[in-house]
Amino acid sequence: VLLTVMFVTAACSGGTTPTSTTAPVDPNAVIKIGVADLPPTAAPSGGVGSPGQYVWAQIYDAITYIGPDGKVQPMLATSWTNPAPTQWVFKIRTGVTFSNGEPADAAAAAADITYLISPPGKALFPAHTGNYTFITSAAASNATTLTITTKTPNLLVPQLTADRTTT
Repeated sequence: VLLTVMFVTAACSGGTTPTSTTAPVDPNAVIKIGVADLPPTAAPSGGVGSPGQYVWAQIYDAITYIGPDGKVQPMLATSWTNPAPTQWVFKIRTGVTFSNGEPADAAAAAADITYLISPPGKALFPAHTGNYTFITSAAASNATTLTITTKTPNLLVPQLTADRTTT
């Protein structure tokens, strides 16, 4: 950070004014990012810190996401309802697949959440143990319907499913 401030300060401390402030953009350019903290399991649940968390955001989709306005927006889920105080039903987008071609459907999301709240999941990803203590179960009634049941009423479930470590 100190070096960045020094370079920015040096760059702003005189010299000639550039004739153009816009550099040409190469539409075929590739950005490569080197990250030291990607988890060895290749699962986003293993990376809870920066910068790994930002890399996972580019690789995995969450059930929902928080938009620039701070409101919950659809991502893998197209909509959600709260039909009972401790039940949330998410409609999952169709036609989404993992890179191996398997469907990224309600059953896959339910299996992932179920694993994360299980004793083996909590043991493998201890940093997330506290994140999902409100969930008692996740189930898929069909390919597009994911039901999350909570211990007590929790109006923040749509916000909490924006965490990419749950999918």
